[in-house]
Amino acid sequence: MRARDAAGGSRGKAGAGLFVRFHGVRGSYPVPGPSTLRTGGNTPCVEVRAGGHLLILDAGTGIIPLGEELAGFGPETPHLEDPDQPIRCAILISHAHHDHLQGFPFFRPFYQRPNTVHLFGPRCERPFADVLRETLSSPHFPVRLGDMPCRHPMADVGTGDRIVFPAPGQDPVLLRTGEGPPAEGTVWVGIYRNPRHPDGGVLNYRIHHGDRSLVYATDTEGTPEGDGELAVFARGAGLLIHDAMYTDEEYADPHYSVRGYGHSTGAMAIAVARRAGVARLALFHHDPGRGDEAVSALEKAAQAAFPGAFAAREGLEVEV
Repeated sequence: MRARDAAGGSRGKAGAGLFVRFHGVRGSYPVPGPSTLRTGGNTPCVEVRAGGHLLILDAGTGIIPLGEELAGFGPETPHLEDPDQPIRCAILISHAHHDHLQGFPFFRPFYQRPNTVHLFGPRCERPFADVLRETLSSPHFPVRLGDMPCRHPMADVGTGDRIVFPAPGQDPVLLRTGEGPPAEGTVWVGIYRNPRHPDGGVLNYRIHHGDRSLVYATDTEGTPEGDGELAVFARGAGLLIHDAMYTDEEYADPHYSVRGYGHSTGAMAIAVARRAGVARLALFHHDPGRGDEAVSALEKAAQAAFPGAFAAREGLEVEV
C-alpha cells in the first residue's frame, strides 16, 4: 500500500487498483482556520476509485470541493477518461447525523442533468429516501430533492446486503441477504450495521476490488479489547478507516463524560486493527477542537503501537 499527498499530483489510472482520497476527516462540524491547515477542517467524505467506478463514502462538507472537481469547476476530473462524459457515481451514507449530510445539498453533480448519482443509506425510523427528502425541504433548504435534475436512484441497505458494480457505465445491483454472490471480477460492497452509535447505529462498508479491500468504520464506539464483530467484518482488509475522535484521557474524564456518544479513541481503533489483522489503519473523524499539532501527536503515538497507523488528512491519497 502506498500513501501520498495527492494535491496537485496524479490520482492513478481509471480502472486500475483500489484508490482512496480523503476530502473530509473531521467530526461534528467543519473547522476552517490556520490551526487545521495540514489536517483539514471538512466533515466526513472519502473518495474511492475501483475498477473504473467512483464511490463516495458520506456527504459531509468534504463532498463540496470533490463535487466541484467532478463537475469541471476544479483543477481536474480524476474519475473520467473523457471529461465530457456524464458523471456516474454512488454515495454511500453511513448514517443520517448532520455532519455526514452537511455537504449533500451542495454536491454540484446533482444539478447537472446528464449525471447519475446512486444513493445508498440506512433505513432509520423511516426509509432513507424520506430522510434525504426532509433534508432538502422547507424550511431546511430551498431546493427539493425531486427538483435536482440529475438521475438519483435511492435504496436502503443493511447488514448482509451487498452492492455490486458490474462494469463502468452500468448501474449497481443490490443483492439482499442470502442472494447469490457477486460476479467474479466485479467491484462490490459488503455492509454491516454497527449498533455502537446513537439513533439506530451506523453502517460500516467494506469495498472489494479483486483481492484488495478497505473498510470504512466511522462513528463507532469501541472497547479496550476491540469490537469483535467489527474485527470479523474487517478481517484481512488492506485499509481500515476507523473513528478515533477521542484521546484516552478525554474518554476517561469523569467531569465531562463522552461515553455513549458513539465514538472511539485511537487505542480502540488500534485494538480492532490488531484483531482484524489489517495492513493499515487510518485514524478518522478527528475532534473539531484538535489542531494540526495535536493530530500529529496522536498519529505519532498510534504509530508506536501500530506501525501501519496514520492520521487521515484532506488531500491524502492511499493506494490499497
